[in-house]
Amino acid sequence: MTVTPPSGTPITVVLLNYNGSETVLRCIRSLQKQAQPPERIIFIDNGSAEYNEAAFRFAFGPRFNNIVRYVRLEKNVGYANGMNAGLKMVLADETSPDWVMTLSNDTELDPEFFQNLDLALEGLAPAGGPMGTTKMLAPKLRSAHDRELLDGAGIGVSLDGMSTARGQRERDENQYDSDVHILIPNGTAAMYRVDLLKEVGLLDESFDAYCEDTDLGLRAWLAGWDCHFLADCIVYHARSATLGEHSLNKLYLVERNHYWVAVKNLPLPLLLMVPTFSIYRYLLQTYALLARRGQGRGFGEGHSAAALAWTTLKGVTHAGLGLPAAFLKRVRSYPIRRRTMLETLYTLWRKRLPFAQLILK
Repeated sequence: MTVTPPSGTPITVVLLNYNGSETVLRCIRSLQKQAQPPERIIFIDNGSAEYNEAAFRFAFGPRFNNIVRYVRLEKNVGYANGMNAGLKMVLADETSPDWVMTLSNDTELDPEFFQNLDLALEGLAPAGGPMGTTKMLAPKLRSAHDRELLDGAGIGVSLDGMSTARGQRERDENQYDSDVHILIPNGTAAMYRVDLLKEVGLLDESFDAYCEDTDLGLRAWLAGWDCHFLADCIVYHARSATLGEHSLNKLYLVERNHYWVAVKNLPLPLLLMVPTFSIYRYLLQTYALLARRGQGRGFGEGHSAAALAWTTLKGVTHAGLGLPAAFLKRVRSYPIRRRTMLETLYTLWRKRLPFAQLILK
């Protein structure tokens, strides 16, 4: 029996999976329950040890047969490379919808996600008109473990290039719903105009994982494009289900990559202050570790102080080795930048993520 594919929201979802059979099945089922699904889905498996395409097809169901494309990579190439494999397919297809969504396997979408997204797109572009400078969209993320807690309302960036989800672990009392003009989206579930990606490029594959979404978002913002927060489009996120919330690998990647974010994107006066900001952050992290507060509690309970110090040092060292390449990428981005230095300084200061909120919360 031939099943007619549903009329979908004009967006391609790139769903990246790695060793998350049960996790990704929950994500797939949440997509399957959408009354109005996306127009297309590209399922990328990043070299998982166990790959069961039949189980994935069964979870999607027959009505999704014609809109899902399955791609299995031979080995794990990292988050940025794996996601880019799907994004490159979108950019290469001239018939692709105007929007693309990056989606991690540790997510579940609210049943009305795409219905609400359609309404939001109509509101941003009345009667099919232009959307102005809005070319990034950020849904509301809630915790998959406690669905009354926020997991993020976009990304907040600290003055040294460190970043994390705005409002993470706060009880959702709609406190961010009216703040629709935000800086950048969280790559866990982010939506970009395809023409934006053609202009500013894809995720930086040298990052491997973590901070690559901050880098892409800042590059897009510096090019003159804005991000809109969609409070009615809700995604539930089981944070760091693949690497672990307080793993040494995550600590290393974040420590290394955030310096590359800074070198590639921060205005020069702020970039020159990064060493000072970093010293302050290290002191605050030491306090958090000793007092078992915020991130210090999770990392301190799972690892020795020596292991944490060594991992941090390794991240800083490898960041230093990569600075020439990061600076070259910065220079190459100058021709497409439309924000002035004063506008960038003002915006990053006004929307800055305080270090205390980053570390002690």
